[in-house]
Amino acid sequence: MKHLCVNCSYIYDEAIWDSGEWLEAWTKIEDITSCPVCDEYDTFHFISEEISYLDDNPRDKFDVEHYIQVNHIDDTFEVIIGWNTHPMWDDHRIAWVWLFDEYDDLVEERFLKSDDDSVVVFDDYWLTDFEVRIKCTQHKLFAKKFVL
Repeated sequence: MKHLCVNCSYIYDEAIWDSGEWLEAWTKIEDITSCPVCDEYDTFHFISEEISYLDDNPRDKFDVEHYIQVNHIDDTFEVIIGWNTHPMWDDHRIAWVWLFDEYDDLVEERFLKSDDDSVVVFDDYWLTDFEVRIKCTQHKLFAKKFVL
């Protein structure tokens, strides 16, 4: 997720290593005590991103790579990203996977590192209507709604 320092306009993306500011990828914003550029405290604000909703008919390689499938197995949801799994490299991977309920409330989130698999398992939380959102470090935010 991206955050903006309102003091100096520095943008911090949790999914990308920032070599100039010596912040490792996957460092959560709450673990940063001050802005690495201006050294001010409590100046970061979340930057909202537009969500691209996927349908059941991927139209091109881009949609196929980010396609979200869910298998309901016993008391879990297995979320599979991409028909042949999404790349999980340092500079191109799925960094976040979120599970939202029918009221758009966050149920659970997972942060993925480059050595993680692009398949994530969540408890089902007795959900019948839910949404899965993913964040690709090279592209954008994708989502798909599911009804059991």
